[in-house]
Amino acid sequence: MSVLVLLRHGESAWNAANVFTGWIVHTSVQRRAIWTANLALATCGRSWVPVRRSWRLNSNHYGALQGRSKPEVRAEAGGRAVHALASRIPGAPAARRAG
Repeated sequence: MSVLVLLRHGESAWNAANVFTGWIVHTSVQRRAIWTANLALATCGRSWVPVRRSWRLNSNHYGALQGRSKPEVRAEAGGRAVHALASRIPGAPAARRAG
């Protein structure tokens, strides 16, 4: 069986300016992204490359809704709000509460 691996590469400001950048991997803090980065580095024989993780690279962030159940949010805000979030309709979520 064959396996196809696709990785997304972003262009940094230094790449755009044609500046030597060295080796570094940036990934989100999501387990699947960390696992993929580590697997890709190991496959390339580059496990020594530093990996920087940031929640800002997570594919989804729901602000104040983070960690709450969908039924709870549905009861509070209505089904349309949950559907909009699940469908990734553009719009910023409410700010995350402190604490």
